[in-house]
Amino acid sequence: MTGLLAAAVLLLGSAGYGQSVSIVGPTVNCQGQSLVLTVNISGLSGPYAYQWNSGETTATVVVNSSALRRVTVTGTAANGNTKNVKSQPRLFLFFPSPIASISSNGSTNLCDNPSVSLSANAQGFFKSYQWSTGASSQSINVTQPGLYAVTITNQFGCSGQSEQLVNAVPTAVPAVSAQGPLTFCKPGNVMLDADGGTSSYLWSSGETAQSVQVALSGSGGPSLDTVSVSYLYKAGELCEAQSEVVVVRSIRQVDLEAPFCPNLSLALSDSIKVQRVLHYDGVLPSYEFEFTDASNPGNVSTHTSASRWVKLSDVQPALQVGSFYDVRTRAVIDGVGMCYGNVCQIGISSAMPPAGNYTLRTIIDESGEVIQVRDGLNFG
Repeated sequence: MTGLLAAAVLLLGSAGYGQSVSIVGPTVNCQGQSLVLTVNISGLSGPYAYQWNSGETTATVVVNSSALRRVTVTGTAANGNTKNVKSQPRLFLFFPSPIASISSNGSTNLCDNPSVSLSANAQGFFKSYQWSTGASSQSINVTQPGLYAVTITNQFGCSGQSEQLVNAVPTAVPAVSAQGPLTFCKPGNVMLDADGGTSSYLWSSGETAQSVQVALSGSGGPSLDTVSVSYLYKAGELCEAQSEVVVVRSIRQVDLEAPFCPNLSLALSDSIKVQRVLHYDGVLPSYEFEFTDASNPGNVSTHTSASRWVKLSDVQPALQVGSFYDVRTRAVIDGVGMCYGNVCQIGISSAMPPAGNYTLRTIIDESGEVIQVRDGLNFG
């Protein structure tokens, strides 16, 4: 009996009993991910040879899409014979992840609404919602600006994400409207209006009304009297922004400087000088000189100079020797003549100053111009 039992065992072993091969690895995963499959071998010793139904010949394979997999392993059985053992086929499935999105019940700008409801959306059946706020409901109510995210997980454990920005800024920079010119002669004023629809205003002057009056006396000495005006736009507790900035300027009336006016003994070769208007924002003003013939008011000559000086011989139509002229001057700002000063009379006594009746000295004007001065007058 012992010999018969041994023969039976040998016969069963030669027939392949006692060897098994199985595929190890999870059966389900989400699209876009991978499954790593390995092989469990029993009753065979190595070295092993692998042959997958998908063509691979390695001990481990990576699966990226739904498929039926089976592997054949070749090894050595206990009796020393080479055996080919096949695994049972296994089906591996990949399920799609949700395509998540977020919708709102209105504008996601808290300047338009004090709150907004955000809802998570995706097609199909879903197991859970997880918001970046910690909420697990499908919808949340938002009252603070920020970036909100939601993760939607379906019944297969596959997840999709979406984000929504909720902000609190005006859709446009608040404007300032002027009810008159922003540049005027001193003293002067202009009414400025803020955009409507806000809960409060705070002007750079400290006023809180929707409209403010900016009055400039031009009392800043020889300088251009200038002020920059803006306001803080605020709607509710969250929505605020700085408005545009407007520049309001009052221009002083400028006169001829002494000793050029009054002066009834000037020569055509002399130059005369006007008082100063300082530049604004790096742009120097120019100066316009107007000469009206005192004996014939219909004869008017003008000259615009880039500096505060004008040489009398440069004025057109030409000034005449032996004539008296009523002179007034004004600054030219952005190409617009502003604010004539007082009228002062000068006289043209000769084309050149009498020889020996003057002394010459050279000075540098505040603009850097080199000028010759005759007894305190510019000789040109």
